Amino acid sequence: MMKRKTTTKSRSGHGRELMLHLILTAVAGLIFWILGEALFPALTEKLYTPLGIALYFLIFSVIIAITLVIASWSNADFSNPANGRNRKSDLQLLAICLAVLLVFSFVFELLYELGDDTIPEPTSYIFLIDDSGSMDGTEADRVTAIRDIMASSDTTVPYAVYSFTANATLLQGMGYYAEGDEENFIFSSYGGTSILSSIADVLNDLSSGVLSGAGAYPKILLLSDGASFHIGLKNVTKSCRRASVSVSTVGMGNCDESFLQQIASLTGGVYVYCTDASDLSASLAAAIATDTDRNLLSQRVTFTHDGLYTFLRILFLCLLGVIWSFMKTRALWEEADFRHTALLLSIGLCVCAALLMEFCADMGSIALTRLVFCLLWAVTPGHKKQRPPKKAYEFDPIPGMEEQHGGTGNGTESSLSRSKETEAQQGRSISSTSAPVKPFEADTDPFQQNKDPFASGSDPFPSNSDPFSTGGSPLGSDPFGSKSAPSSDSFGSADPFSAGNDPFGHNK
Repeated sequence: MMKRKTTTKSRSGHGRELMLHLILTAVAGLIFWILGEALFPALTEKLYTPLGIALYFLIFSVIIAITLVIASWSNADFSNPANGRNRKSDLQLLAICLAVLLVFSFVFELLYELGDDTIPEPTSYIFLIDDSGSMDGTEADRVTAIRDIMASSDTTVPYAVYSFTANATLLQGMGYYAEGDEENFIFSSYGGTSILSSIADVLNDLSSGVLSGAGAYPKILLLSDGASFHIGLKNVTKSCRRASVSVSTVGMGNCDESFLQQIASLTGGVYVYCTDASDLSASLAAAIATDTDRNLLSQRVTFTHDGLYTFLRILFLCLLGVIWSFMKTRALWEEADFRHTALLLSIGLCVCAALLMEFCADMGSIALTRLVFCLLWAVTPGHKKQRPPKKAYEFDPIPGMEEQHGGTGNGTESSLSRSKETEAQQGRSISSTSAPVKPFEADTDPFQQNKDPFASGSDPFPSNSDPFSTGGSPLGSDPFGSKSAPSSDSFGSADPFSAGNDPFGHNK
């Protein structure tokens, strides 16, 4: 009995290949992230930013592509010519895809940076000065720094001054600088440090009208030398962006630099560290600058056209993800069914990475956000390439077949192969000893004659007389065994059915 032979790979085998490939590509993504974080500042600050972002994507693609090429070639079945691929063509196609990704990433970053600055020039300054006990001895330096900045000829905007410990205290209301204002800057250097609640107090005064005249884009200049609770960071920074308020921070002594950097980066400001109290004037002046840089892979803070930039970043990263997914699947995978599945999965992961970069970049550390982004772009499923089976069918063994053919085991495959071999040998022997015979050739006439049996001059019957003439027999002999044909009817001289003669011996 013939039955279908099972040729599919076990589920566990597919699962192992899938997990191994995912792990390898994820590790490659992690390795690139470590390298990328070291290179990212130089790529975006020392180089032309579109070129730096393009190089970032190129380096990432090369590392992941090398991993995929090694995994793909190691799984290839070289014993089957049908599965062998032209490795030179693979590399050429891969190089073309990398070049396309480089060009498009450059163009998309260039388009993303077009337009006005994301943070307009400040319409007012709000000094928020730490007055905790750790600031003792720097009172004069703090007063001098505020006066120097506001008394400079370049400053033509109003200002206000707050001191803060657990809460913010207004020292100088919103207005333009005038000589003698510094007499209002009274610092006691006592108490703790609560940065976020103090920023929230300033925002409340802006919304309530206490700081009327601050304009559309006020800027907070925060100075602190201590640490503070991080609880509520996201809510406070969102409130700042909603109110179009940027915050630049200046750190001194044992300040929590990471915390101050987050506040500045999430609100469009800059962070400056002051090594000595005598340098406060220069440090606060540097903090007045606004961080207007934006790129596809960093936090973006904008007070104008934010919806447009949101759409553009998601669109550009999704398009780059499609190009990257096509490169991975088309250049590295051969099987059409698997390539289609891998392409859809890769595109889906890249879309998730684009959404993550837009909506999660300002929710924590941007470095961790880029880590997840790199992992989503890197992970790629894989499978073991299989040779097609040589035998698609098998036969149930016939009892005794093993003994007849001298086989062992069930004898199925050996008996089938021997039968085919015997038939082939018999066919070869017949073809070699006899030529093909045509049934109606001249010397093999089935009637043993070379002429028409009804042609003129030949009689198809042994007799030369009419087979139906009187006394003649079509068979040439008496069918009843006599040597000559009877001269009269076999039933008598008269008609057996004539009147007066009963064929059964009775007379009527």
